[in-house]
Parts: sequence; C-alpha cells; structure tokens
Amino acid sequence: MKRKISYFYDPEISNYYYGHNHAMKPQRITMTYALLSEYSLLHHMQVFNPTEYLCKFHEEDYVKFLRSVAPETKHDHLTWIKGFNVGKDCPVFNGLYCCQLRTTAFFKYVFVT
Repeated sequence: MKRKISYFYDPEISNYYYGHNHAMKPQRITMTYALLSEYSLLHHMQVFNPTEYLCKFHEEDYVKFLRSVAPETKHDHLTWIKGFNVGKDCPVFNGLYCCQLRTTAFFKYVFVT
C-alpha cells in the first residue's frame, strides 16, 4: 500500500510571532514551503489549506472574527465577542486565529491518516 503524504500550509500561520524563547519560528514554515515548491515536491503530496476546513465547520463571520480580533482590538468587536461566547473560558489573545489553523490542520491530519 502506497503511503499518502499530506502537507498543511497557510501563509497566515507564518505571520505569528511566538516569542523569542519559543521553539516555533514562523519563518521556518515559509522556508519549508519555498523549498518544497522550488524542488517541485508539492505535486507529490496533497496540500491542504487549514482555512478551507475551518470554514467547513464554522460560519464565515466567526472565521472573520478570529482573523481580526486581538487584545488591543477586542473593544471594537464587543458584539461578536458576546455572540460567539468569547470571555473568561475562551479569552481573546494574540495569535488566536493561527492557533485555530494549527488545530484544524491537526484534526484534518488525524482524519486523513
């Protein structure tokens, strides 16, 4: 049985800064994608965009909210915050959307393999 290779990529993930001491360096995601593309390896694997799968399970308004909300902008999103039940249990934090993308990619990986 031939093994399937899947690759999850969304350029927005590389925009998030995890902090100086964190092992995850977003530029590695960008460099990996560039290398796979340059060596023509992308056509040998299934390439998934986690955003597509995120939109299969969530309303477009919710995805837009995740993309745009941050601690410094949450006062501009009070109606959405209340409507989406965001608060103490589900706080707004920098990188919320990127975390959602990574989680979506993980779950897609689990269900594909």
